[in-house]
Amino acid sequence: MQETDVLVIGGGSVGVSSAYYLHKAGLGVTLVEQGEICAGSSHGNAGLIVPSHSIPLATPGAVKNGLKWMFDAESPFYIKPQLDWTFIKWLWQFRAASKTHKMHRAIPLIRDLSLQSLSLFEEIHQMGRLDFDYQQKGLLMLYHGRHGLEEGCEEAQLLNKYGLETAIYTPDEIADLLPGTTYSVVGGIHFIQDAHISPGKYVRNLSDYIAHEGVDVRPHTEVLGFDRSNGRINVVHTTRGPFKAKEIVLAAGSWSPVLSRMLDVTLPIQPGKGYSITVNRPSDWPEIPITLSEAKVGVTPMGDTLRFAGTLELAGFDLSVNMRRVNAIMKAIPVSVISGMGINPKNLFSPETANSIPINILNPISTLFFILFPFLFLFLIVYITHLN
Repeated sequence: MQETDVLVIGGGSVGVSSAYYLHKAGLGVTLVEQGEICAGSSHGNAGLIVPSHSIPLATPGAVKNGLKWMFDAESPFYIKPQLDWTFIKWLWQFRAASKTHKMHRAIPLIRDLSLQSLSLFEEIHQMGRLDFDYQQKGLLMLYHGRHGLEEGCEEAQLLNKYGLETAIYTPDEIADLLPGTTYSVVGGIHFIQDAHISPGKYVRNLSDYIAHEGVDVRPHTEVLGFDRSNGRINVVHTTRGPFKAKEIVLAAGSWSPVLSRMLDVTLPIQPGKGYSITVNRPSDWPEIPITLSEAKVGVTPMGDTLRFAGTLELAGFDLSVNMRRVNAIMKAIPVSVISGMGINPKNLFSPETANSIPINILNPISTLFFILFPFLFLFLIVYITHLN
């Protein structure tokens, strides 16, 4: 029997970050991951730390747009019809969350978590021991049409009311900011507080660091089941033997509901599938990340590479690559950038809650702690000092 203070289940950004802070708090930590460390959405996402994304996905009009886009496989937000009660219940919760007052209730919660995450990424960066291409240059949202720019300005004004900083730029100002790009725009909005990283570097390098510092990191260790009694988890069974822990952190992303069902706990999330394409970065490409608003495609510089990421598809655990979705991203990539290059798109799952608010709770099973963060683009770190 292998014993530890805290067993973290999940080797993505949330699991590895949790293990880092738990170890920093003086606890003995073991981390298990069913595959390679950083094999899921933490590897292929846009790497954006975005207080600008504090407006939840469920907003007034989101249901209408979702129904409209349901029949367009190249739309930014695609819902695949499914006769699944859990999925139908999630859609109903999404509809209920798409109310103005609920949106305003969610914004400050998401904002505060995002700003705290930003502070913690900066703290880890300033430590000087990890290379993960951290930069805080903001995010530039570009608009191809006048209507989109007007809607963007309304969102910016809303975020201003919640203390987030923005600046509106003309096409000429954008041309000065983005030399080397060829996007035709009517204007743009700079979300000044946003930052970006290379997510794969962050997770893998932090995992190596905590392993060196004493965290027991176990890749290729799949959880098979749990032994329980008197409201506590006594043993966690894995493919590499049983573990006994005082506390358990479930941070397995979209796969967390699969594990929680073994404990008769239902988590209200759906896997949201997105796609990304990574290419060599042209030497004259700017350092600032951009988002093509109408296409809902993010473009993030990551060292000597450039990542194009976008679309959100609610289709269950469908691992297939939908080339129509990939083509929607390809249209956003300048021909000069991909000329002569082979394209190998990646698909990834992020856990989506109906109201975009993370699940970060102690469970009635007193040894279990859930940490689930939605959003394809949002990277959040959890700061845990002690688990009772």
